[in-house]
Amino acid sequence: MKRIISLFTGLLLSLTALELSGENQSSIIIRGGSIYDGSLNKQYKADVMISGDRIVFIGDCSDKAADKIIDATGYIVSPGFIDPHSHSNVLLAKIGSNSNENMLQQGVTTVLCGVCGSSPFPVRQIFDKMTKQGIGTNCGFFVGHGTIRNKVLGNSADRPATKEEIEQMQKLLSDSMDEGAFGLSTGLYYAPGCYASTEEVIELAKAMSDKEGIYSSHIRSEGAAVDTSIKEAIRIGKEANVQVNISHIKITRTFKGKTEDIIKLIEDAQKEGIYITADQYPYIASSTSLRASVLPRWAELGGRKKIVMSLDNPDTLELIRPAIEKNIANTGGPNAILISKGCDSKFIGKTLDEVARMLNMTPVDAAAELIRQSDVSVIKFSIDEKAMLKFMGKPWVMTGTDGSLGAHPRATGTYPTKIRNYVIKKNILSIIDMIHRSSGMVAKTYGIEGRGFIKEGYFADVIIFKPEDFKSNSDYINTKALASGMKYVIVNGKIAIEDGRYNGVLAGVTVKKKNSAKDISIFENRMNKFLKDNHIIGVIASVVKDNKIIYTNSFGKRDLEGKTSFRQDHKDIVRIASISKSFCATALMQLVEAGKLSLDQEVGDIMGFKIRNPKYPNNKITVNMLLSHVSSLNDSQGYKTLDKINPAKNPNSDKCYSDYCPGTGYKYCNLNFNLLGAVVEKISGIRYDEYIKKYILDPLKMHASLNIEDLDTSICVPLYSYNAKSGVFKHRHEAYYPLAKSDDEYILGYDPALFSTTGGMKCDVESLARYMIMHINYGTYDGAKIMTETSARLIQSKQTSTDVKDIYYGYAMRNMNGAWIPNVNLVGHTGSAYGMVSTMTFNPMEKYGFVTLCNGYSGEKPTVYFDRMLYYHFIY
Repeated sequence: MKRIISLFTGLLLSLTALELSGENQSSIIIRGGSIYDGSLNKQYKADVMISGDRIVFIGDCSDKAADKIIDATGYIVSPGFIDPHSHSNVLLAKIGSNSNENMLQQGVTTVLCGVCGSSPFPVRQIFDKMTKQGIGTNCGFFVGHGTIRNKVLGNSADRPATKEEIEQMQKLLSDSMDEGAFGLSTGLYYAPGCYASTEEVIELAKAMSDKEGIYSSHIRSEGAAVDTSIKEAIRIGKEANVQVNISHIKITRTFKGKTEDIIKLIEDAQKEGIYITADQYPYIASSTSLRASVLPRWAELGGRKKIVMSLDNPDTLELIRPAIEKNIANTGGPNAILISKGCDSKFIGKTLDEVARMLNMTPVDAAAELIRQSDVSVIKFSIDEKAMLKFMGKPWVMTGTDGSLGAHPRATGTYPTKIRNYVIKKNILSIIDMIHRSSGMVAKTYGIEGRGFIKEGYFADVIIFKPEDFKSNSDYINTKALASGMKYVIVNGKIAIEDGRYNGVLAGVTVKKKNSAKDISIFENRMNKFLKDNHIIGVIASVVKDNKIIYTNSFGKRDLEGKTSFRQDHKDIVRIASISKSFCATALMQLVEAGKLSLDQEVGDIMGFKIRNPKYPNNKITVNMLLSHVSSLNDSQGYKTLDKINPAKNPNSDKCYSDYCPGTGYKYCNLNFNLLGAVVEKISGIRYDEYIKKYILDPLKMHASLNIEDLDTSICVPLYSYNAKSGVFKHRHEAYYPLAKSDDEYILGYDPALFSTTGGMKCDVESLARYMIMHINYGTYDGAKIMTETSARLIQSKQTSTDVKDIYYGYAMRNMNGAWIPNVNLVGHTGSAYGMVSTMTFNPMEKYGFVTLCNGYSGEKPTVYFDRMLYYHFIY
């Protein structure tokens, strides 16, 4: 959870409960630097104060003291860079290399690993190991598709997965998301990913859609089939409803003519509402293993031992040779392949053509021989620079290293190379844009909470440097040379690089995809897409977190006729259906507290006519039973008037009762609450709508009423129900019809059903959110006490099980123990009437909740899907 810290003049706060340790940590003031805050906002001059692991103040610190003062005059002060595509996990997992110094010297303070389809597993285990031994940079993980595929199918499966195998992989992925993984990565260019069908990946990605998992893909081809491969990634994002990132976007020189087509494909997908980005390193050469570069995929199956056996077998080798020759040609020939690591040192730094001459072999045989000897890494000079620059200029492309130390200079030089060559020299990007794409943009894209920006309350991942001094010292031969020019690198408030030197500090932490800080446009794109895909007219949503309304917005259209938008002030009135029942329960608790009513009172005694199940005439039906839907009443005779249950009015009133004893069975029944509305009137002597207004709505300052005559009907949202036979929506005008009786004809204590006690409340979304906060706080809101904590807890209690597993009914509130959102306990209610569906669900212990008002849907009720999207974006 974010901790927003205020610093009053002259007062230095030391933080407690720090993420890094339980002890207070030293304070730092960075004076006089030019702050590039990670956004696209213009730089400004200010001091930055750090206490513990957080930035606590930005401004004039001349009157403040700290343990460490850094003079940043003439320097840039920016967020630490976040590498969205790193292979640093091998280094971070080993004591001795866990400093990740090659990244720190580039200004990188956070890396995301487990990319290209391969990851450590399980995620929880690697997190625990890194936390125990310490790491130099922060680190988060994706789950590798190839990794979980091998676990389920074995490492020799050259076929698509079965339905059962996909389900097993979905479980592994979903569990990993719960452990903090950011999403699913694929390496569809490599084995075993290349054997997966698109449908397999779609089904896997669906398992993380609710949790806003991100699909990061090393696509199937960056050459001849690059356009088809991009289309596949877009299709996966669209059908699984997940965010997509194209890993290390590039095109080989042979197919550079496809650059504009690729850009158009991605930007067209963005216009359709798919959130798609890419990352990129600033080099014209790529790096991977020699075997992945030249072997046919079938020859890679089974691991290294099987590969060597295939190459040693003359018959198999003859089958492999044509593929090696073709793949070498597609790369640009043997001169375009440079041996970088993993073999005899005499070959390192040589091209495949040079190695072939040294071995007196053809390039094909030399490649096979090198693969026999070891797992060789190569650098391939095949990337088209013009295409690279076009991609670099696009606002949806971030900086990433794809770095593995020793294999390519990108692991040590990506950020200084990009700044020197493409910011300073070629002016492809401004320094503001470069920093944004390397920090704030990455944090928002991936949901890395509290990082990526210079903001008060954010983690103190801060770098201090001069662009002109920042340089890469590595090249394609000397790949391990560290960058220079980073004056200071601060990780979680601790200095790791000081005056350009690493000091041995291991200040990194594991970063989990929890409490997302992602750009709100990601969520809103998903919502708009959901509305479009499910033919929903419109929805209004509000989110409460930490007892405050943190988000309200509307999606789609307010009406079909004029296709108008919702009000920007969110004051549109919507009928909320059965959530209305909770107002009745609240009113009854107030009367109980006043000593005017007992929950054990017999309803028939209060109403003045017999209300007993004829099959169980000796059993009372009480207020308590009506509230919890165990009265044995049903709605078979209707419920919009109490005449149906009154023996003097309806000779068939006996049919209003079910075949079980009152108090022994659950049956959701609207008649229960229309009776309870009459009870409120009988006991209070006040008309039901007036009672609710006086004792609940007005104290909570709700823009709401049960009586349409109290409201401006022009701001009531038209409701539409869908007719499956005709395939059209019908405008349900009757949703807001006024009372059928005049005041003179109204019978107090008998007619509150005319206000629809069961579902007639009409209010705006934020009013309902305030009402929900009152329940979250067990009866109080903003100084107004609506009922006692005891009464509020009783409403939210588990009175009876329902007809849905793990859902229990209290008093007009349901307890949903993991049944609504997996592994999450919520309290609340839903509603459905006249084509609209509503939700009000919340967690009173953790002080969050959701309100959604959806109008017009043609398929399955979307309520649970809205709540899941809201939960996984704003709370999870």
